Amino acid sequence: MSLGQGILDLLSGKTFRKMAEESVAKAAVRVVKVWQDQDRQLNGHLTYTKTLEINQHGKECSIYPTAYYAKYLEFGTRPHSLKEGLLKNARIGKHGKYRVVAFKHKMSIDVSMALAGISMGVAKTKTTPGNVNYTWKAGMYEGIKASASGPVTFRTVTEDSPPGSWMHPGTKPMHLIEKTKVVARRDLRKIHLSI
Repeated sequence: MSLGQGILDLLSGKTFRKMAEESVAKAAVRVVKVWQDQDRQLNGHLTYTKTLEINQHGKECSIYPTAYYAKYLEFGTRPHSLKEGLLKNARIGKHGKYRVVAFKHKMSIDVSMALAGISMGVAKTKTTPGNVNYTWKAGMYEGIKASASGPVTFRTVTEDSPPGSWMHPGTKPMHLIEKTKVVARRDLRKIHLSI
């Protein structure tokens, strides 16, 4: 670019416009990094923030997650029944709709004993892997099998399953957006003041 062309671009505002767009792009990347850092601090890994996308049109920019579950993690959920969802598109047998659900278990002494066939009595609990409040009719580890992904038990949900037997306890809201706003504003102010 010639000096004359540079002066014309500067006078016409092209250079300032380009600088503004580049600044917006850099700020957006910084906001995504802050958002993901907040997620890692809270959860130890990335959740929905790994799906963040930046959409820039000139000096306008939006950042949004593409994961369908983002709103449930960000804003939380109330306790709700899983029975209806599990029976949607379920198999139909002699006694109506049913679905077999696999529960993965972390290896523990209790699980090791169950896999070895050592009876521990009937353990009924409402705490299960995957945050499902399931009332065990049999022992929690009854019928446990070893699989490639670890120990697993299978339970069946039917139309006759008691109300409240397949409940999700809900999720606490993460509020990552609000935390990100606070940190990003502070960081972007520092960047702005240093220019």
